[in-house]
Amino acid sequence: MAIQGSHMVVNGQFGVCYGSVEMGDGNEASCVGGFLPVEGMTLAEAGEAPALTVGRWDGSVFHGVRSYQYGAKDSPVSQFAETPPAKPDLCEEKTGAGSSVGFDELWARAEQLPGFQDLWIPDDEPMDHAQVAVTEGIEEAEDALLSEFGFSLCVGTVPGPDAATLDEAEATIAELWPRAPGELKPFILTTSQVEEDGNTLTVLVLDDSDEFTSRVRDAVGPDVWPYTTVKAALVPVDAEALEPSEDN
Repeated sequence: MAIQGSHMVVNGQFGVCYGSVEMGDGNEASCVGGFLPVEGMTLAEAGEAPALTVGRWDGSVFHGVRSYQYGAKDSPVSQFAETPPAKPDLCEEKTGAGSSVGFDELWARAEQLPGFQDLWIPDDEPMDHAQVAVTEGIEEAEDALLSEFGFSLCVGTVPGPDAATLDEAEATIAELWPRAPGELKPFILTTSQVEEDGNTLTVLVLDDSDEFTSRVRDAVGPDVWPYTTVKAALVPVDAEALEPSEDN
């Protein structure tokens, strides 16, 4: 198996942070999200740079074999970030005109709309052309925003729940693997975003075994589950990738 992330030592244990890394006072890195302890390797051997760590996973302990630095040509798994899913185009015809009104102000107002799903600026549009998705009251939402802002707006809807429902689902998932204050969250990282398939929730777990998947499905419920993707941080590799390198 292989896992991608930043090497670090937490509470004396070497491992891989596959969640977010935050820089604190004194430029010290801390892991926010998933941290997988790795046996049989040290930080000096693996290096501090983000990498792909390969080893054997027995369901409870990850035994490290070797690491591949980011972008290594011989890496058994692509380490390059996936292209973000494209967001839908809600525009048949833009309404309103461009404005210098701040995006943050527009976002704050849009969040108050009934059934608010998301707000974004398409990649090929100027910053003052916004698209807003809601689950209900499209015309009312457009009128409300245009009465306060001069943005060139497109208001529409996408399949799936509203943002508040996804926020509740994320909060519920976070409680599946509770932690004491100061401890790392063991195996969970969630993100939500609008894409072509709708307003979706992605859940990164350590592995996508039936145990993890069923717990996530039960937590989010039948309305959110069709728009939920469970992804595994641990991915399979060929047996030859598990052979120690001459350098390791």
